[in-house]
Amino acid sequence: RGRVEVVRALRAAFGGEDRVGLIHNAFAAAEAPDALLGRKVSRREYANQLKTSLISVNTDGLDGSPGFKIGESLAAGAAIVSQPLQFELPEPLLPDVHYLPFREPEECVSQCRRLLADPELAGRMRQANLGYYRRNVRPENHVRNLLNWGFE
Repeated sequence: RGRVEVVRALRAAFGGEDRVGLIHNAFAAAEAPDALLGRKVSRREYANQLKTSLISVNTDGLDGSPGFKIGESLAAGAAIVSQPLQFELPEPLLPDVHYLPFREPEECVSQCRRLLADPELAGRMRQANLGYYRRNVRPENHVRNLLNWGFE
């Protein structure tokens, strides 16, 4: 299901129009004005909000690719709730280790409630994601991994 339906379900469950919603742009304003963030947020403010968020929700990118937000969420050390990842990465992101999967908006809400109710799970996931970022996504390690890929 689409990002807009997920935003609507999360807002119905948790409110949070200042942190749950679509970033303002012409397309989002025309197609889903009710799903926009309560106000315009700068890129810097968005990054700071992500760094202080316990949970980051990811929806599929183009053609089922991992959404761009995955890398940002890993860098922030956030616990991730995501649609199932369809593409394999050199070091896989594992369900129930790096992210909690969902298929329907209501399941996304349920997985968020699970993380909020289980601080130990959220903490383990945050540590796993920050470690993943440091090993695989941090630019210098990403380049090193690309250079070594297939040659070991």
